[in-house]
Amino acid sequence: MAAQAGKDGAVKLGSTMILNITEWSGDFAGDTEDTTPFQPSGGWRTNTATVKKWSAKCSGNFDAADTSGQVALHNGLLSTYTLNLMTDATHQWSGSAILVGIGDKTSATGMVTTEYSFTGNGAATYS
Repeated sequence: MAAQAGKDGAVKLGSTMILNITEWSGDFAGDTEDTTPFQPSGGWRTNTATVKKWSAKCSGNFDAADTSGQVALHNGLLSTYTLNLMTDATHQWSGSAILVGIGDKTSATGMVTTEYSFTGNGAATYS
């Protein structure tokens, strides 16, 4: 399998590209519950799978002209979006997510940057 360049990635709200985003990360996990009985076989703990969860973050340079992407997110804390985390033009993680955090940062010698944090609200799928 060939390595994949990150330059082809993107973040979308539905079909709307969030402009000037330079990085995204997704955390997809499952929970388990300890179901070890008394006198477990071989002394080994047992676990039962319970529920899955996911979260995502994306960050980049703030763009006040991106009214349908970044400005909409800045005004949408705790709103639910269809989030698409693109690895390239055809592959993505997709799911419903709640915007739970906005982190802006600026310095006199740098750029204004922003970070958006999401909590998954239901299933995330990779296609």
